[in-house]
Amino acid sequence: APAEPEAPKPPPTAAELDEKYDDKTKALIEAARAAEGGSIDKAIEAWRKAVQAAPPLRGPRRELARVYRKAERWNALVEVLKEEAEKVPGLGPDDKVPLLFDMVEVSEATSTSRIWLLAAATFCAVVDKLAAA
Repeated sequence: APAEPEAPKPPPTAAELDEKYDDKTKALIEAARAAEGGSIDKAIEAWRKAVQAAPPLRGPRRELARVYRKAERWNALVEVLKEEAEKVPGLGPDDKVPLLFDMVEVSEATSTSRIWLLAAATFCAVVDKLAAA
């Protein structure tokens, strides 16, 4: 029997990305990090502001995903992973596949049917786009 294919390595953390931030985004990132010392809701809101200020960058999205995971906000985590796969320009298959596997793992682990359906539909849509490219 053929060996099962290995899952891709996990998506990079924000620290592993080589992204440049403008001063406004840097300030929002610093504020978000500071907000993590308070309530989780304030931290999430602060990271969401950083994502909105710099939509083409992955770092703030990776941090928002980390905070959602920590807070066990599974629906929101899957949604931010989906948005990263779909909205960040220039991501190729090597970037998107780990995000999709992460979505599927979260969906399976939480066994919430809505998340599972969202992850499966997104996975299929991205695979179709990659196949057409």
